[in-house]
Amino acid sequence: MELFQHVRQIQKFKRRLWMHQAVANCNGKIWFFVEENVDVEILFDTAQQVTLKLFLQEHNRYLITTLVGGDFNVVMNEEEKIGGVPLVPQDYEDFAFCINSCDLFETGFKSSPFTWWNGRAGDDCIFERLDRIFFNSQFQQWFGHIEVEHLSRTGSDHAPHLITLGEEVQIFIKPFRFLKFWIEHKDFLDIVRPNWSEERYTWFSEGDRNTRFFHNLVNGRRKRLQVNRIQISDGEWIEDKEQLAAEVVNFFQQQFSQEEGTLDFGMLKHIPQMVSSEINDLLCALPSQEEVKNVVFELKRESACGPDGLSGTFFHSCWDIVGMDVFRMVQDFYEGHTLPKSVTHTNLVLNLKKSEVHTFGDLRPISLSNFINKVISRVVHGRMDKILPGLISSN
Repeated sequence: MELFQHVRQIQKFKRRLWMHQAVANCNGKIWFFVEENVDVEILFDTAQQVTLKLFLQEHNRYLITTLVGGDFNVVMNEEEKIGGVPLVPQDYEDFAFCINSCDLFETGFKSSPFTWWNGRAGDDCIFERLDRIFFNSQFQQWFGHIEVEHLSRTGSDHAPHLITLGEEVQIFIKPFRFLKFWIEHKDFLDIVRPNWSEERYTWFSEGDRNTRFFHNLVNGRRKRLQVNRIQISDGEWIEDKEQLAAEVVNFFQQQFSQEEGTLDFGMLKHIPQMVSSEINDLLCALPSQEEVKNVVFELKRESACGPDGLSGTFFHSCWDIVGMDVFRMVQDFYEGHTLPKSVTHTNLVLNLKKSEVHTFGDLRPISLSNFINKVISRVVHGRMDKILPGLISSN
């Protein structure tokens, strides 16, 4: 932070921030505060930059990773500035390229999105995010949870940053994902054949009672980046995990729920019947083995996986092994059998609309279906595609 304070005031700010140690660079313009379980040694000290060596007492080891932070005097995009001369990409592209080249990244932040204010009001007021903290991947792997908070500006026109490390993070079971390079292994098909033959059609006919086939393939864990705080409709920020879970469910239920009301189908009597019995028979006919195979190979190999983790690549590469079971499953659907949840379940994925998530409106939900579910939909689509031109007016 760019200080308007003499270095002799550092101890006062240390107490105000409830920190154990305070360190300043050679000209007293860069201040660094740490808690009591961290030992600090200055390795390189200049008027503009300081390099520190940290010893973590709790882990009994030195921090041999990269953390870079401070006033970079540049923003990363147009959203990080309000007021003043408008930005153009040339103003920040070099900085963004440098950060990417160094394999550094951020983990988001709490509080105000701007860290610097020019101290003026009205049309002359400018807010920018000039200060930030970057980490490398090793840093995150070590600590798991990293939280950066922009504190209130005190004694400076820049906001100090508080970094919290190593708090407990929720562990998720890693879902199974079929990896494309597996098909290149010389024993790939020899491994699939006995495992698929052992389970065979039971994964569909037994439905939700049989998930062992998928869970036995991969058993791993991973840590995911999470949304740690969100702003709800009344402007309040919430951070409690249970509240966050309840709010996200409530938000998207409202987005995708239909308001109660009586539906009036009376207008349908004014629409002429266009679907003949012959067309209906075509739509409802049991699909042939060739029709199902053609649909499977028309679908993209690399399309996103659903909950079962099996991509088009798997079904294309293993068709001689799994093809008959897929065909029988599609036929069962056309014969009126209820599809089990192991087939109909989808993954709801929230994609970012913006680089920083403030509200649930900054997230775009997409649904990822199992490949088998896509096959059924594609068979229906292929049949409808043939008859719709005769049913839909050109006007």
